[in-house]
Amino acid sequence: MTEIFHRALLVEDDKGHALLIKRALANFVGELELAEDAESAFEILGEREFEIVVTDLNLPDSKELAHIHRFQELAPDTPIVVLTSSTSLVDAVEAMKLGARDFIVKSFDREFQEVLGLALTKTFAAVVLEKEKARLQREMEGLRIAIESSNDGLAVSNAAGKFIYSNSAFRDFVERC
Repeated sequence: MTEIFHRALLVEDDKGHALLIKRALANFVGELELAEDAESAFEILGEREFEIVVTDLNLPDSKELAHIHRFQELAPDTPIVVLTSSTSLVDAVEAMKLGARDFIVKSFDREFQEVLGLALTKTFAAVVLEKEKARLQREMEGLRIAIESSNDGLAVSNAAGKFIYSNSAFRDFVERC
């Protein structure tokens, strides 16, 4: 496996689980910082930037899923992957509604690292696609503005010869004719 995230924050209150999760993350994350509770995680997220947050669903100092909502507020562009011992589908749905990118049951068997790696890879790919989409939308908007404000007339027609787009210079030319 190869490192896909340079900096990650792991939020886990159980020291034994934290050790096992760190081992599973080792192949996917370069620098990993640990927070043992929600308050520590809030402080760390307020001070430093991370490319991903991997968090336990149930933390002793957070009611229900409040910490996930707060993570979104503190680092809105940072994806969150939730780990839990719970197999409740309700918990998974609620975590995803609050902005978590994925939900994984902590099993710590031979497949845990593979499942976690798959979730991180999927999350990374989604983030890359979102950034590329935003870049292309900015470029398209710039192109649209350039075409619309051009003094040169431009029109696009379909195979039947019907105009499907024209800029203001072209429309002005048609009006004068």
